[in-house]
Amino acid sequence: MNHKPQNWAVAIMFFMLTAAWISSALAAEYKLQSGGDGIVRVEDGAFIPATLGNRDWREYQDWIAAGNTPLAADLPPQPPPDPNDELEAALNALKGTGATIDQLIDALLGQAGKAGRIAGRP
Repeated sequence: MNHKPQNWAVAIMFFMLTAAWISSALAAEYKLQSGGDGIVRVEDGAFIPATLGNRDWREYQDWIAAGNTPLAADLPPQPPPDPNDELEAALNALKGTGATIDQLIDALLGQAGKAGRIAGRP
């Protein structure tokens, strides 16, 4: 057989690129989603839906089968504090302290931290 040098060079380059692609796919990190409907590839932030027809999902499944573990999902964001709860806490902190009307007004305006200090709390 007569093999031309450029054919070998092309074959070696193809092998190297394929090996690099497989290596990067196996070294990838994934992160679970709190909804459980897919994952995120950490490298590029791509969301990968849990669909068997999706090539990225199949790569993820191969990655799992190789003994890898995805990163845990982020916790859902905490809701903002309820102003009514803050007001109730401020008024309870002032209860029985002999606070002045101005101090009560401050508490009603949402300055619960100040109300807590008036009641002797840090």
